[in-house]
Amino acid sequence: SCSMDLECLDVLSGCRNIHDLSFRSRKYGDKFAEKLSTVLPEFRTLRKFEFCCASLTAAGAASLASGLQECATITEINFSDNNLQDEGIRHVAEIFPKLQNLLSVTLGRNNASLKAARCLVEKMTFCLNVQQIHADGNKELTVTFLQSSDVNSRKTNPERAVSLLNQKWNKPGMQKFAKSLTKCPPLSVLNLSGGQWDEEALKTLTQFVPKLTITEKITLNGSCTSVEGLVVLTALLSECPSVSDLQIRLQNPVEASVGFAEGKPGSEMSKTLSLSCCNLLPNDLERVWKSLGPSPDLAVLDLSSNRLGDKGLKKLLDVLSHFKKVQRVNVSENGVSVDGAVLLAAALCSSYTLCNVHISDGGKGQVLLQLRPDSSDNKHQTKAFRMKSSSVLPPDVTKICKRLTRCRSGLELEFSKCTFGEKAIGNLLKVLPDMSTLQRLDVSSSVTMVTEALSLIRCLTDNQRVTCVEFSPQTESFIMFDGVKAEEVKCRLTGFCFRDVASLKRLLEILQQDQLISYLDLSDNQLEDEGVKFLIDSLPKLHISSCINLSYNRLSRQGLMGVATTLSTCPDVSNVEASLGEEKRCLIWFRRQDESGKSLRISNGSLERDHLISLAEIVSRCPSLTRLVLKNNTLQWEWMETFIRVLTCSQRGLTVSVEESWIGSEEAVSLAHRCLQLNKNISTLRIHQTGLQLSLMNSELTSVRREEAIPAESATAIVSLGDRIQLPLVEGFTHQFPQLTELDFSTDRLGVEFLSSLLPSLPNLTSLSVGIKERTPAVVEELSQILLQTTSIQRLNLSGHSISDAAAQSLTELFPRLRSIGLSCCVWSEDGGLQLIRALRRSKRLEELCLDAALQLKENSWECLAEALGNMTSIQSLKLDGWRMNDGGIQQLIKLIPGWKQLKKISLSKNVISDASGEKLLDALKSCSLLEELHLSSNFLGDLTAASMSLVLPSMTRLAVLE
Repeated sequence: SCSMDLECLDVLSGCRNIHDLSFRSRKYGDKFAEKLSTVLPEFRTLRKFEFCCASLTAAGAASLASGLQECATITEINFSDNNLQDEGIRHVAEIFPKLQNLLSVTLGRNNASLKAARCLVEKMTFCLNVQQIHADGNKELTVTFLQSSDVNSRKTNPERAVSLLNQKWNKPGMQKFAKSLTKCPPLSVLNLSGGQWDEEALKTLTQFVPKLTITEKITLNGSCTSVEGLVVLTALLSECPSVSDLQIRLQNPVEASVGFAEGKPGSEMSKTLSLSCCNLLPNDLERVWKSLGPSPDLAVLDLSSNRLGDKGLKKLLDVLSHFKKVQRVNVSENGVSVDGAVLLAAALCSSYTLCNVHISDGGKGQVLLQLRPDSSDNKHQTKAFRMKSSSVLPPDVTKICKRLTRCRSGLELEFSKCTFGEKAIGNLLKVLPDMSTLQRLDVSSSVTMVTEALSLIRCLTDNQRVTCVEFSPQTESFIMFDGVKAEEVKCRLTGFCFRDVASLKRLLEILQQDQLISYLDLSDNQLEDEGVKFLIDSLPKLHISSCINLSYNRLSRQGLMGVATTLSTCPDVSNVEASLGEEKRCLIWFRRQDESGKSLRISNGSLERDHLISLAEIVSRCPSLTRLVLKNNTLQWEWMETFIRVLTCSQRGLTVSVEESWIGSEEAVSLAHRCLQLNKNISTLRIHQTGLQLSLMNSELTSVRREEAIPAESATAIVSLGDRIQLPLVEGFTHQFPQLTELDFSTDRLGVEFLSSLLPSLPNLTSLSVGIKERTPAVVEELSQILLQTTSIQRLNLSGHSISDAAAQSLTELFPRLRSIGLSCCVWSEDGGLQLIRALRRSKRLEELCLDAALQLKENSWECLAEALGNMTSIQSLKLDGWRMNDGGIQQLIKLIPGWKQLKKISLSKNVISDASGEKLLDALKSCSLLEELHLSSNFLGDLTAASMSLVLPSMTRLAVLE
């Protein structure tokens, strides 16, 4: 707070380790500075020096500069708030090149002019470590420097910037300043925002811009305030090849910036012009076009938030063809009316490059244009006219759509979130047939009432090109069109309220025309029982080829039964699926040419005794019903007995599947026994886990079987029971069903002793799948001896077991009479495995073979298997996953494939098949005309196999699974 006298400087010079030295007082002037300059060289560690808020002039600055140039360690200098003026600042700038560690110099509030700033800019030419010059009027003037490591690094373009804010610019001053800039190293940013500008100064700057090297942008916020200045700056896009972006805003906050594309040639550059919020009038556009030149390379043009109106929009459309590279044009918030929308519709049809028009709020909101580069291919590409969130009056619809009838390209028309009236929809329907290239009409969130949807769906009768109609208040609503007359139509109306039968009647009158409907979705329309009944009564009059969806329509159990009756009342109905659970599904499927039988599936219906009797009556009235599935319907035992007793079937047979959560293994066995007592027509009975399946075939006997009667000898049973099955239950079951043909214990854990006593009592058993508590080699040895005595078995699955050499020897005696062998993931010795594979040569009747993940095989095992496979001319399913089969093995397999005329499934996953072998394999499989499944995953297949698939797959007409 106290001033230092001159004599004190002599004492100060002895303090040689001073880092920071600061003098702040008006008493310090040129005389003190002269004395101080003599001692400054003594401070060898000085880093920061301040001489501010003093009375220093240019003379004092010269003295201090002479002393400071000896202080090599100095990093910061502050001369602010003195009276250095332009000359004093020049003296300070002279020492910049001599101070290599300098980081910042502060020179603000020194009565300097633009000449001082220009002097500092000139120093950038010689002093390459100057990074930034910043000035704000006469208040701030700062120079920052690059660190020496940045200057000496390989960084080619350090980010240098010049920022001169709020200055007074005129033409002579700008000329001198711009000439200084031309000599500077490349600048990333030049900021000349604020201040007082005239048009001549701005024009002078633009003349010098092509001579400057600027990598990022020039900022002129608050500097361009008139349309005249805007026109001057716009010329930069055509006159300066490196300019890529120009953004101007004349409303508060006033902004302007010129962007540059560093290192990109002009031919690759995407240029943008944004003149948003500039109060532009239609006549101003002519000056802008003139400034841009005859062939502007603009990619993006933003003219939003001006006052162009329809007249300005027309001026834009008139010159749009000159913009050869433009891709997007924004004319939003320009007071465009519906007449402007009509202009845009006409331009969309006449212009090759204009491909997409987006309008909101009738033109007062968004108006966006999308264009494609000028190309002859554009005439064949789809165009789109989108109008959103607008109130569309009847005359507006007519004018817009009539313009769009001239479009020669494929067209998408959108009126989403719009307000339509009945008359507007009527006008739309009148003009739709004339729009020959229309592909899609989108009215999403515009059709919210039933009356509107019914009015639009009339297009099915008025326009033969309609392929799909989908209306919903909550989701998408659209109409799809084909180029020619549509063979079938998909129709979807969901989420409406059809409680009024008159509305539903009107819909059905439209749908009952000659048009063939492939899929009709009327889900979630609150039809309830009455509406659904009205619909199904009209089914014979509808032309539907695939399906009707009536889900989520608040059906009761009685309504569900009404839907089920369509199987008997409508000859073309082939399948009905209904559920009253969470899904609320209700689907009615129609017969295809290759279908014969009908099916009915009811789940979660909470059915009662009367409903089951009604189902039995439906079955009796529908001789073509071949499958009935009842799942989780909370049926009681007594009701099921009644249902089975009254159930009849035709000569074609009927399969009934029942699944309830209360049915366990014991209940299933007891229920199966009771069913056989109650119904003489049961031919096959299957028990699987907690489900029961009955196959009925009409018997020639006419007498009624009494309840105490025993099962018919012709009835067979197929059983797969759960893990918790009890041995007495199984024993009792086998005595009740001596005609058992298939037994699956693969998930059960039974003892081999039990199987020893069980199998002899099943003379008709043909298929056996076994799982044992302890999978040791001794188990299969004992089991194989039992199987040798069970001569009826033709299909055997022992997957996962351990097979000893002795067991392998016993099993080989079974192979000649087996049609199916499952030995997946078995464990055996090399000799035992080879013994089994050799025995396969005698399995000439074999239809199914599963040897997945074969372990511990000798090297010649594959050759033996290939020899065996050559004898299997009846093979239908072959699984050889995980054999590590290489190209040699595949080549042998390929030679055998032409002989497998019955092959339906082949799985060769997890081998080492190469791409070339995969190609040959596919070519060989062409001879297997019955092939349905092909599994080749986890091999080494590539492009060759993929290419072969594209050629082979069309010939595999029955293929359903490809992995």
